[in-house]
Amino acid sequence: MVQKVYGLTRDCGDGSNTIDWFLNEAVVDLLLSHNGGLEDWIAEAFYGNEGSPAQTLTFPDDLDLVKCGFQFADAEYTEYL
Repeated sequence: MVQKVYGLTRDCGDGSNTIDWFLNEAVVDLLLSHNGGLEDWIAEAFYGNEGSPAQTLTFPDDLDLVKCGFQFADAEYTEYL
């Protein structure tokens, strides 16, 4: 088995951008869909991805990604699922 990590670029609103990392594909799909259920600032922040993740990485299932330094943003958006 493998685990996938999705990277989405996010417009910070001040002229800068960052990349947020996600494990939950349902959260990624929601953020990329610009669904009407999302708050406007969320849909606007992720518009630059143009419908697909900026990066998708694949790792072995037994690798602890947090210990490797990943910080995941899934929890910030799961309420919109």
